Amino acid sequence: MWSGDIPRCEAITCPSIDLPSDTWLQLLEHNNSFGGRAVFACMWGHKLLGSQSIRCEGDGTWNGSMPTCFEITCPSPSLPRSGRIVNQMLQSTRRKHHRNRIYKVGALVKFACLPGHQLIGEASVICTENGTWSHQSPVCEFRRIV
Repeated sequence: MWSGDIPRCEAITCPSIDLPSDTWLQLLEHNNSFGGRAVFACMWGHKLLGSQSIRCEGDGTWNGSMPTCFEITCPSPSLPRSGRIVNQMLQSTRRKHHRNRIYKVGALVKFACLPGHQLIGEASVICTENGTWSHQSPVCEFRRIV
């Protein structure tokens, strides 16, 4: 008679990853077996904060924590002297003043000059996924009428 039970092998697995429904985080790959990995990405207009992937270790734990996503925004574009913003396609969160607006990726801002001035540069700019504007704000030059 043997002194103990017959040993058996169990597969090593890490806890399953369940993303909350209100997250911008996406799970591109999910293998929670030993040596497997979970790979993450963010939805458009958001940036990943943390590691893009984590691996299932031999002790049944992930070797890192789940990353998060934060929204990419652009600073308020500079307003041309003797110019104004004529159109702000949404994608921005409205606040009382131009300087306090939050511009999301894809936001479009159009400029115009006051009468007697000529616009030099791009008449519109778009907030890019880098959190920068597609072009510098234009300038408005005084135009002498002869």
